[in-house]
Amino acid sequence: MAEEIAHQRYQLSKAPPLQRSFGKHWLERFRARHAEIQGVWTRQIESSRHNATNLDVVKTWFDAVTELCIEHQYQPQHIYNMDESGFAIGASQSSRALVNIREKSS
Repeated sequence: MAEEIAHQRYQLSKAPPLQRSFGKHWLERFRARHAEIQGVWTRQIESSRHNATNLDVVKTWFDAVTELCIEHQYQPQHIYNMDESGFAIGASQSSRALVNIREKSS
């Protein structure tokens, strides 16, 4: 995933693309540099919550988040996934997600 992100960033910039891939110990070095980022196990969304979701509910939620971002002038680098637990529905397997443990969660 890190290689894909790096590739996308270079495509958007004028810089030449990376000519090498990440080393096999890249993740360990990244985690050592960023101790605030930890892996957590994701949770599944209850099927009743999934079934209750519709376009109006989602639009209302995004409108509220947009309003808060404008009101509080949140910087893009301080905006992360809207749900760090993922979107697993039903009986799918849990997976790991990376989250910033120093950020206050609500």
